[in-house]
Amino acid sequence: MARNRFLLLRNALKVVFDEDVTPEEKASDRLWKVRPLITAVRKGCKLQEKTQNLSVDEMIIPFQGICGMKQYCPGKPNPVGLKTFVLATPEGLVCDFDIYQGNTTYPDFQDTNFGLSEKAVLSLTKDLVPGHIIYCDRYFTVMTDDKEMKKKPRGSWKIVVNKAKKLVLTKWVDSKPVTFLSNVHADQTIDECQRWSKTQRKYISVPRPEVVKLYNRNMGGVDMADRMLSYCPYRYRTKKWTQRVMSHCIDLAISNSWILYRQDKKNEGADPKSILQLRYFKMEIAEAIIDANIDTDSSLDEPENREEGHHENQDEQHLHFRRKCVPAPIPSAAQRYRKAGHLPEVSEVQRKCRLPGCKMKTKIICTSCKIHLCLTHERSCYKLFHVPRQ
Repeated sequence: MARNRFLLLRNALKVVFDEDVTPEEKASDRLWKVRPLITAVRKGCKLQEKTQNLSVDEMIIPFQGICGMKQYCPGKPNPVGLKTFVLATPEGLVCDFDIYQGNTTYPDFQDTNFGLSEKAVLSLTKDLVPGHIIYCDRYFTVMTDDKEMKKKPRGSWKIVVNKAKKLVLTKWVDSKPVTFLSNVHADQTIDECQRWSKTQRKYISVPRPEVVKLYNRNMGGVDMADRMLSYCPYRYRTKKWTQRVMSHCIDLAISNSWILYRQDKKNEGADPKSILQLRYFKMEIAEAIIDANIDTDSSLDEPENREEGHHENQDEQHLHFRRKCVPAPIPSAAQRYRKAGHLPEVSEVQRKCRLPGCKMKTKIICTSCKIHLCLTHERSCYKLFHVPRQ
């Protein structure tokens, strides 16, 4: 597809009819232009099986253009963009998310005294059944003995229990004091971990409460999901925030699908090398969508049209014969093994056979796949290429 046509189709992409949205909905929802897509993706995320341990954290949809909802979050890989509160499993499977849009983000909590982070946690976890353990980033200043704790050696800890509200406050001294508040982890089990010492310039054993180990193990789900989204993302340069949100939702749906696909393969005992990487998984999805919308008889063009187009292609190849040619892409499996329309023709240009393992050159070209394949008495690469292997 040409670049100009791609840009034309991209700029015309919309998920809602403006006439169907009332002025009241536009005033109350700043994401109304992409709301149907967000709702559909969130519905799919909520249907996923959730593990006992879940984490809530922030995620940024990168965007540098003009947008009233744009936020700056220092410390993030992409600090500028649209802030998103995400509920995810430790493996990176997104179970729910909310895009921050200002005061209208959580209308159900308008009359409460909760802060933004508290509203986000309550909104994302309201549909969970009892028994889940939620890990989230929170800063507490209840303990006022920071100066005294800093004087103690590395690995010291202090635990305060509020029996009335059944809360346990744990402060652990690592490079600096770290505070944990929990209503689950009241056990004072202590283990040891290896931490780097700047003074001794080596790893040393440091006592560590159980809540610290569990927090580090289960808190990285949103960061893992963010890392999955950064691999060959669908996002492109654009000045429209709606385009960026749509591409983010598509990447999020594909990332979740790949995580589930990988879990199924591991449960089946498949070889790890046979599991598709995320980028190839995306290509398989794209090819499946394209093949699903191709007519089975589309490859059977009129003879005169096929010959005319093929001769034009041959002439173009002949004009650039002396240049270094770029190999034609291998067609998808659905198109490759479709018997109708795969007719051999003799071209004027000799190219390398595209069957894996064959290094010979040939003039035989497939009229449907548009690639060169050997078809001689000694070699029948043409047949081997179009017959699926068992």
